[in-house]
Amino acid sequence: LISLLALLESKKYNEATEYAKEKLDFISTPGNIVNSGNPVIDAIIQSKQSIAKSRNIKIESSVKLSKDIAIDQTELGVLIGNAWDNAIEATAKIQDSKEPLVISVTISTIVEQLLIDINNPVAENIDVKHIFTTKRNPQDHGFGLRSIQTIAKKYNGDVFLSCENQKLNTHIILTNA
Repeated sequence: LISLLALLESKKYNEATEYAKEKLDFISTPGNIVNSGNPVIDAIIQSKQSIAKSRNIKIESSVKLSKDIAIDQTELGVLIGNAWDNAIEATAKIQDSKEPLVISVTISTIVEQLLIDINNPVAENIDVKHIFTTKRNPQDHGFGLRSIQTIAKKYNGDVFLSCENQKLNTHIILTNA
């Protein structure tokens, strides 16, 4: 971040962009350019589409922003990025699926709220009241959902999870004022 800031302060915008892409290992996929009007959301969608594609997962996304987002952009990135990472990781665990693996993401602003809905298939139904990381070192993982919940509460919102028929639904509501 210090290097990126130095490039920006020196008005070396092209170099700053290239530096950020290199450090983020960002892959721009022609034809999948997203332009919601919010650069953070656009960058996350493009990045997660590339990751999902590399795992044979299709992303269906819809972003409808009727007003600017008043939420801190870093927190917005953490929230959406973690939610999307969780969906991709859970979907990638499905083996030998006869149907295409598809994650559906909808982000919209309605009145004074930001709504984020992520629906993804899972290998087996999940008890949403007792979600734990399945990674090898649980002491080093499992913070994504807590981060999402903390940010939602900060913006007078909440996170609702449900799982039926091997479909996990994550519904996040934040006050956008």
